[in-house]
Amino acid sequence: MMGKSGHSALEYILTYGWAVLAVMVAGVIIYQVNILFVSTSISTSALGFSKLKPQLNSVSLANTGELQIAFTNGLSRQITVLKDGLELSVQQEGVCENIEIEGCIEDRCVVSLNHNFLITADSCLTGTPNKGRPYILDVEIPYELNAGNILITQTEKGTIRGPYE
Repeated sequence: MMGKSGHSALEYILTYGWAVLAVMVAGVIIYQVNILFVSTSISTSALGFSKLKPQLNSVSLANTGELQIAFTNGLSRQITVLKDGLELSVQQEGVCENIEIEGCIEDRCVVSLNHNFLITADSCLTGTPNKGRPYILDVEIPYELNAGNILITQTEKGTIRGPYE
C-alpha cells in the first residue's frame, strides 16, 4: 500500500500536472501562430548597394507577394537599366515573377543622374506569411553605362530586409 505522503504526491502531480501541460500547449500554440509578434520592431534596411540606392520608404513587399521598390541612380552619369537579367528573390520563398521597370520602353530604361526608377513584381511568395514578419530580399540589377566610347555592362547587387505588409 502507498503511504499517506506518496498518495499526496501522486494527487499533487495529477492535479497540477494537467495545468502545467495545458499552459505549455497554449504557449506552443501562441508561439506557432505568432499572436504576440509586434511588427513595429522591424525596420526596412539595405545592404550592399553602392551605385543604385533603394529608397527604403518606397519598399513594399505585401504578404500576398506584390513587390515595389524605387531606386535612385547614384552614379555620376546616365545609365540604362536592363530588364533582362534583373532578379528579385525572397529568401526561403522563391524568385519573383512578372518583373517590370515602370515607365520604360521595352526591356531598357534610361535613368539620368539622381533620378529614380520603380521596379514592381508579383508572385514573390509561395505561402502567405503574417504581416509584420521579417523578409530578406536579394536584388540584382544589370545596367549599362557609357565610359567614353565604350559601353560597359555591370550588375548592382544587394539585400533588403524589412517586414511584410
